Amino acid sequence: MSIEASRVMTTRVATASPGDSLLEVAKCLEGHGIHAMPVCDETGELVGMISERDLLGSFGRMHDLGRSWWLRLLQADDTLMKSFRSYIKLDHRVRDLMSPAIHAEENTSLNQVARIMMRYGADQVPVLRSGRVIGIVSRSDLVRALAQGAGELEEDLRLARAGGNSPLCP
Repeated sequence: MSIEASRVMTTRVATASPGDSLLEVAKCLEGHGIHAMPVCDETGELVGMISERDLLGSFGRMHDLGRSWWLRLLQADDTLMKSFRSYIKLDHRVRDLMSPAIHAEENTSLNQVARIMMRYGADQVPVLRSGRVIGIVSRSDLVRALAQGAGELEEDLRLARAGGNSPLCP
């Protein structure tokens, strides 16, 4: 039996709108301890995703910095840090940087959610019901589901070895 996205998704989802500033998004991502969030229009329809990768990638391309430029931010490169802070304060909007919308339905299997993540290089997949975001599945959610599944399997094996009732020992 496969586990559905709705069983493991995070249901408190921060969202952005296409007109939000990059500074608002950066503060929201940091404040919620998340790496990406769905972008929904004024009707609540999912129109894209905005992520740290979108913010960092756009800045890096704008300044022709190469692949690992962001590591210099961590190495106290004051000039680069000031440039990045200025960049996110500019009048750029989410609509300018967001990634295309990908999603899963609430009854999508975790196997399929993982395939969506792999196909699109996504770390999070919004979950929809009737076209509205009701949750999000992250890689962390998948790992947690795998760990819980492994724990249940270990318990089933322990019961089987002890001669107890177990789904593995009908």
